[in-house]
Amino acid sequence: MDVFDFAMKIELEGKAWYEKQAETTQNPRLRSILLEMAQDEQEHYELFKRMKDEGGFSGGTPSSDVLDKVKVFFEEMSVEEANAFPSAEVEAWKQLRDNEGNAERFYRDKAAEATDEKTRAALEQIADEEHKHFQLIENMISFLTEPQGWLENAEWRGMGAH
Repeated sequence: MDVFDFAMKIELEGKAWYEKQAETTQNPRLRSILLEMAQDEQEHYELFKRMKDEGGFSGGTPSSDVLDKVKVFFEEMSVEEANAFPSAEVEAWKQLRDNEGNAERFYRDKAAEATDEKTRAALEQIADEEHKHFQLIENMISFLTEPQGWLENAEWRGMGAH
C-alpha cells in the first residue's frame, strides 16, 4: 500500500469515527463540531486521492475553520452542561485524540521522506491540520473532565497553528 492509499484509509476511518460519535452525542452543538471534523477528514481524503491520481501534489490544500466554531462552543457551554457528559463520551474523545496524534505523526514522517517539495509541503500542512484537531480534542477533554478549572484557565485561547 503506498502512502496515498494509506493516507486515504486513515482519513476515511477518521471521518467514520467522527460521524459515529456525532450520531451518539446528545449535544447538538457538539454534534455539529463532530460533523465539521468529519468534513475536514473528507477534504483530506479528497486531497490525497487527487495526489495519487495526479502523481503528486498539484495544489488546493484544505484549511479548516472548525477551531473558530469550537471556541464559540466553549464560550457558550455552561459548567453544568459539561458536567452532564457521560464518561463513555469522554473516553471516545480520548480515542479521537489518540487517532489524531497518530495521523499527525504519520504525515510528518511521510513528509520527511518525500522527495517532491510540493508533496512534502502538502503533507506538512495536513499534519498541521491534524495537530489542530489534536489540540481541539485535548481542550475538549480538559473541559469535559474539569469544566470549572478549564474555564478559569481559558486554555483554548492558545489553540491555533502548530
